[in-house]
Amino acid sequence: MKKNKLNLKQQLFCDWYIKLGGFQHGTEAMIKAGYSAKTATVNCSKLLTRPNIQAYLDKRKHELEELLGFNKSTILKDLQEIKAKSMQAKPVMEWDRDTKQMEQVVEVNEEGKEVGVFLFDSNGANRAIENIGKMMGYYAPEKIEVENKTPTEVLVNINLSKTTVQDGNEQTDIKH
Repeated sequence: MKKNKLNLKQQLFCDWYIKLGGFQHGTEAMIKAGYSAKTATVNCSKLLTRPNIQAYLDKRKHELEELLGFNKSTILKDLQEIKAKSMQAKPVMEWDRDTKQMEQVVEVNEEGKEVGVFLFDSNGANRAIENIGKMMGYYAPEKIEVENKTPTEVLVNINLSKTTVQDGNEQTDIKH
């Protein structure tokens, strides 16, 4: 039972890990929790593979979701609203000195007709779409299973002008 219980340093690491934003700041979380800076990167990876650490991280994330009132579905809904608002066309307006009022800017299209000029927030829309894709796992690398029944040896020779990679009977030169 004691093996599953986290000590204070491990709890601090988990809390800092969540506070700093997760995997990109694991080493920093280790140091802030009191672990050695020299071994923080390696020990972070080891610590994150432990089931009791993962269970504590999941528990703390759930507590934060409850406290703050959001989760993946509310974030996705908010991102969808941002995307929709960002994609709404807004007329380009300018001040007309003669009429002393704002008027919509117009252009002549290919057919010779005057049409209004509109803008939309493409950066906001793209960012929202990108975040939705990340949350849905669309950008995660695909797992490809490779079955290799015969052992092969790969030899890499690196010098300043080229790198030679030899895999079995195949040799590839990469020039720098």
